[in-house]
Amino acid sequence: MAVTTLSVDGTGQFGITTPTAGSMAVESFTETQTGERVDLNNGSGQPVGSVTIPGRTEMSATLQMATASLTLTVGATLSIGGGVYYLSEVSLEETQADYQRVNVSGYKKIGT
Repeated sequence: MAVTTLSVDGTGQFGITTPTAGSMAVESFTETQTGERVDLNNGSGQPVGSVTIPGRTEMSATLQMATASLTLTVGATLSIGGGVYYLSEVSLEETQADYQRVNVSGYKKIGT
């Protein structure tokens, strides 16, 4: 995935929906669909089949913030590539002269 600039208004391929964020770049992005397998047994306990129940869609990303004054918080929403995600974890990985690298993870909003 190419590094793409985020915008507050969401006009780019990537966008941030929290009012406190500004320009940033996406270094990496991963989306994972979770699920659970349930085995179906007959009356004598013999397996007759199985079914997979879909779980939530989770994401993780590494973002480069344009300035150290920009922050993301747990509970904020982030839109990437048409999906809207609630952030459940935010951690500062590295601070250099003019930017911060932030690792975030979360889950996809239902219906997006």
